[in-house]
Amino acid sequence: MRDNNDRNAKTGDSVPSVATCLLPALSERESEGLASGQMPMALGAPRPVLSEFASNGLIYRQVKRIKCVALYGVVGRSGRINGYEVVRIEVAPMAIFRGKQIPAREIYPKSEDFGSKGWYFKHREDAELRFNRVLEASILESQSRQGAILVPG
Repeated sequence: MRDNNDRNAKTGDSVPSVATCLLPALSERESEGLASGQMPMALGAPRPVLSEFASNGLIYRQVKRIKCVALYGVVGRSGRINGYEVVRIEVAPMAIFRGKQIPAREIYPKSEDFGSKGWYFKHREDAELRFNRVLEASILESQSRQGAILVPG
């Protein structure tokens, strides 16, 4: 999940690779379940990132998610959406911390990852454009890992 440091989100033009995202292997139904906060039936599935959470006095509410790309509305103190974050959800592996096992879990980008794994936009239209670009890059990356890229002839 996101850290609690203040951030100046960047909206750079680069589209990152999505090598660490494990979600494209899930069925569309399982992915939809993750978006609603339900755990998929697959064994060893990571704990999903929350569809709504609070940080730094703001509420982050998932607007949509496809595979490992999500669009969150940033709700201010007024209760209105002030902006949008497009994020690439990644999976942190199981770890041992102070003798306790932490299960595999999805993670929201940290503040310092914005500009490469997350972007902030004032307007939803701009956020939707970035969402589509990151999703397309994610799909192409997934296909290339599987050797399934079709080259137009």
